[in-house]
Amino acid sequence: MAEETKQSDFKDKIILLFMVLAVGLGFVFYLSHFRAKPKEGSSQLKESQVPVISSEEVKQKLDAGEDIIILDTRSREDYKTKYIKGSLSMPQDEIYVRYSDLPQDKEIIVLCYTTGCQSSTQVAQVLLELGFSNVKDMKTGISGWEAQGYPLEGEYIASATQEAKVESISPAQLKIKLDTNQDIYLIDVREKEEYKAGHIEKAHSLPLDQISSQLDKLSKDKEIIMYSKTGHQSKLACQYLLIKNFEKVKEIAGGFEAWIEAGYSVMK
Repeated sequence: MAEETKQSDFKDKIILLFMVLAVGLGFVFYLSHFRAKPKEGSSQLKESQVPVISSEEVKQKLDAGEDIIILDTRSREDYKTKYIKGSLSMPQDEIYVRYSDLPQDKEIIVLCYTTGCQSSTQVAQVLLELGFSNVKDMKTGISGWEAQGYPLEGEYIASATQEAKVESISPAQLKIKLDTNQDIYLIDVREKEEYKAGHIEKAHSLPLDQISSQLDKLSKDKEIIMYSKTGHQSKLACQYLLIKNFEKVKEIAGGFEAWIEAGYSVMK
């Protein structure tokens, strides 16, 4: 009799275990199939179907006090370096996890790095397919905003207000360093497209927005010389490296334009 009771208890435990597993699998199935997602049968929106907004229009909306959401899809590290005041950091790979945090009744403006960056367009497409009706893509990105001279916040901006002075060298001084093969690391902080169109020989492309995520690849023992189009962005980059304890940092006075005006050659 005791043996039969044990067998019965064992069977009951097995049945209970299968019931728990069934409930768990059912819950997983529910999350994967019934959670809000793009409508079944709807084709993915084409890029041309995503509404576009300019940085000028976004600035006008902010100045007018309109209640909009600016969604920054760059990495968190790059967001910290500089961002539009009041914007929300939501990297592209987090959109499916965090989209429910966004209000359905507000205009959402998505941005990434610069023209040619696809993450803002892709995130805007996802949001539209998820049922957000008022979504726009600021295709010129954070670089386009900065190019207009509009205000930004972040580590780069904070560093620019510090008293640490960036040492400058002339294009002629750089030319001597290159011709004599001095041990320097030359960085072009312009966008990749600008670098490809023409750059100083031996320069490495490292856009301003990506410096914070590439710090571990830069040596504090080697002299680092940076340049941008006119010198403004390279000065910010140097300021940033200085607060990160890089001591051998210089910028080219006048930037790439000064190099061209001096009559020196460029590489493509």
